[in-house]
Amino acid sequence: MTDASRETPTLPLNLTRLLLLLPLLSVGGFTVLMMFLCSIFGQWGLSGLQLITMADTAAPSVMLAFVLGALLCVPVMFAYAGGWLYRETPRASVTIALWIVAIVSGALWFVGPLGLPLRLVLVFIATVAAARIILDARIAKPNTRWPEAAVTIIPALPAAFWMAGSIGAFHGEVVKVGFVRDLIVAEIDGAPCDGDLLWLGERATVVRCAADRKDIRIMTTREGLPMTLRR
Repeated sequence: MTDASRETPTLPLNLTRLLLLLPLLSVGGFTVLMMFLCSIFGQWGLSGLQLITMADTAAPSVMLAFVLGALLCVPVMFAYAGGWLYRETPRASVTIALWIVAIVSGALWFVGPLGLPLRLVLVFIATVAAARIILDARIAKPNTRWPEAAVTIIPALPAAFWMAGSIGAFHGEVVKVGFVRDLIVAEIDGAPCDGDLLWLGERATVVRCAADRKDIRIMTTREGLPMTLRR
């Protein structure tokens, strides 16, 4: 007879799957981070693989994870709040209206004359509507693991444009101001030129010279380099 008190407790199925996927998620996240960093260094005309060390990836990984988390959570929060606006409206009418908003706002992403800020606003609205469609589908069918495939996949398409567009805008901003925002160095203190500090890593420091904004200089990271805030 087996002593039940000595049996090893089993983990919940969802937790077991998460633990099995954790190594893959870690490798995938690190790959995405390195692609992001190398793309920025490439815009500066530098090789990220030669300048970035493992220790350098800690702060950018937290920053990128925060940005991705915010981009995913904010539309869902708006979608939850939006449910209170039409709680007395027939669900069929609301669903049709949400589909129209999601499709029209998402389609306007492809309109050429619109600038990126307006396109991001429109695709954000489409993502909120899409998230509300999925939430309503889950509420209507609480006993199903997921709503119908079309209800899940098609409304989620605006979220892909929202994420891609926002990350692209964030990428462009980092290319312009760097990872060490508002810090400047002076040639007289040992920097290669007077300019903005773009990257302060374990192996190298990257400076954009003030005289020629296209002139990117590299120097070995060292202690004692005076850095001042841009006024």
